[in-house]
Amino acid sequence: MWRVRPLWPFEFIVLTVYVDPDYEYTARATPDKDFAWILSRHPGMSEETYQTMLTRLDALGFDTARFRKVVQFPEQVGKPGFHGVR
Repeated sequence: MWRVRPLWPFEFIVLTVYVDPDYEYTARATPDKDFAWILSRHPGMSEETYQTMLTRLDALGFDTARFRKVVQFPEQVGKPGFHGVR
C-alpha cells in the first residue's frame, strides 16, 4: 500500500493489485476502484500484454472500458485508443 499526495492536502491510497512474474508490468489501483494504472518498465507494451492486464483488472471488478492508453511514441499520436498529445 502506498499513500500518494499529488496535491497537498489531498492524499489517497494506492494498492499494487498485480505484478507479473518477471516484474515487467504491474497494475496499481485505489481501494474504491475509481482509479487504476497499468505500468510497464518499458515504454512499449504489446497489445496482447495490454489485453491480458485489462482482463486481470476486469476480473478484479474494475471498469476496464474507462481505461485509456497514454501516448508513448510519436507515431501513436492520434491513433484510436490513445489519449494524450494531439
